[in-house]
Amino acid sequence: MDPKDYAAAFAKARAEIEELPEEQRARVLELFEEALRKQGEIIEDSRHAEEVARRLGHSVESLRESAERLQDQLQDMRIAAKLLLLDLEASRREKGNQPDDDEDTED
Repeated sequence: MDPKDYAAAFAKARAEIEELPEEQRARVLELFEEALRKQGEIIEDSRHAEEVARRLGHSVESLRESAERLQDQLQDMRIAAKLLLLDLEASRREKGNQPDDDEDTED
């Protein structure tokens, strides 16, 4: 229900309460005022919940973006590690194919 609808409904109820006999009016007015107060609390809680939900949505989106960046960085690190391993293997093969200088000096 729209807040304007609530206001109209409460105004109508208030007018009807004013038409009650005096002995009933006091108790009904107490209940009416309590209902108004609780309705105000509900509206305030609803606004607070909407704000929390909005901030949570932003946080979730930020977390999702961070996770994507982290995955990209991990992938980059995997590629870098593979390249380093290939470079290490190439260096080992190069060393294995070169004649040892120590063998030449032993003669």
